[in-house]
Amino acid sequence: MGLEDLSMFLAMPEALVLYPGDAVSCDRLVRETARHVGISYLRTTRDKTPVLYGNDEEFSAGGLKVLRRSERDRVLIVAAGITLHEALRAHGILKDRGIPARIVDLYSLQPLPAAELARRCGRTGFSRTEASRRGSSTCTRCSRCPLPSWRGRRRSAAAGSWSLRTTMPARSPPWFPGSSAG
Repeated sequence: MGLEDLSMFLAMPEALVLYPGDAVSCDRLVRETARHVGISYLRTTRDKTPVLYGNDEEFSAGGLKVLRRSERDRVLIVAAGITLHEALRAHGILKDRGIPARIVDLYSLQPLPAAELARRCGRTGFSRTEASRRGSSTCTRCSRCPLPSWRGRRRSAAAGSWSLRTTMPARSPPWFPGSSAG
């Protein structure tokens, strides 16, 4: 699955860009795109995916939903559309390993709910999230965070590939993948 379409529409500052994760959110977000004056893009998924939300859920442009959370969350996973289902699988794997994780459905890619996203990061260790119109994003960690600082940058719009750079602490936490302590 390529990401070229999202990059193209996210490059248009006035465009509304939405990426629902299930049939209910898709239904509500179709209504949002109809109300929007100007360019709007709703990316949908053809795969058969489970319904995540009840019929009473409300969705609005510039919003997000928290699907899984606890007071002990150590990891934040932000996903949208089809990747949301992968994030929920990752949540299950992390939970089995004793790592509580928070899952955020970022269905509104533009306008990006940056302030709400930063607020929802809570005690997972990430203090803010920034996104640029060029497709790069950065999560910075706060002083309490045991995680390394990750920076993801879009490498090629045509190839749909990502490159990741990381700044690892001298010693990784024992639960961190690839750690010699765990």
